[in-house]
Amino acid sequence: MALLPERWFIAGLASFLLAHVAYIAGMARLPLEWALGSLVVLAAAAVIGPPLLRAVRAGQPSMLGPVAAYLVVISAMAITAWCTSEPWLIAAAMAFFASDAMLGWGRFVTPTRERRFDRRVAAVGVMVCYHAAQACFVAWLATR
Repeated sequence: MALLPERWFIAGLASFLLAHVAYIAGMARLPLEWALGSLVVLAAAAVIGPPLLRAVRAGQPSMLGPVAAYLVVISAMAITAWCTSEPWLIAAAMAFFASDAMLGWGRFVTPTRERRFDRRVAAVGVMVCYHAAQACFVAWLATR
C-alpha cells in the first residue's frame, strides 16, 4: 500500500517518527496523569506488534529496527494522549495508531497473493484514519 514510491518508505517512516516525537513533546506540556486508557494502547501494541515484527524479520530484516522503533514511539504518543485526558487528543492518537497499524499490516504481514485487494481497501482505511487524526488535532486546538 505504497502511497509514494517504495524507495521513500524509510524516509516517510523517519519523518512520521519525528512527528510523533513532536506530538509527545507538545502533549507533555499539558498536565499528565496515568490513564487506564493507556492499557488500550499497550494491549493493541501487544496484539499487533509480535506478528508485525515477525513478518518484518522474515521478509525485510533490515527494516526490523526502524519498524520496532516506530512501534515504540507511536505507542508512547498514544499513551501520552490518553494521559492528557483530552478527548480530541486521544481520538487523534488512536486514529494515527489505527492508520499506521493498517499500513504496517498491509505492507509486512498480509501474504503477497492477497495484497492486491487488501492494499486498495486498506489504503482507504489508512487515509481516512490519518485525516481523522489530523482533524482531531485541529479540533483540539480550535477548542483551546
